[in-house]
Amino acid sequence: MTMPLQQTWQRQMRMYATMMGAGLLVLLATYINADALSLSVQGLYLLAAAGGLLLLGGAFGFALAVFFKLWHRH
Repeated sequence: MTMPLQQTWQRQMRMYATMMGAGLLVLLATYINADALSLSVQGLYLLAAAGGLLLLGGAFGFALAVFFKLWHRH
């Protein structure tokens, strides 16, 4: 069974919004608990980079899904 195109973009927007939320939570947790986390400085940088990639990648994907949703509307 195939899914209508409109639902595909909505499903992708939900997925990318979840990615942005997860990235924001990782960045906030890293910033707030930087001194309490028992990670090295390099570990904190890697954790912050992962959170930033999730946040920015989710924002890019979300914008792309919105663009295609608007492009393919009837």
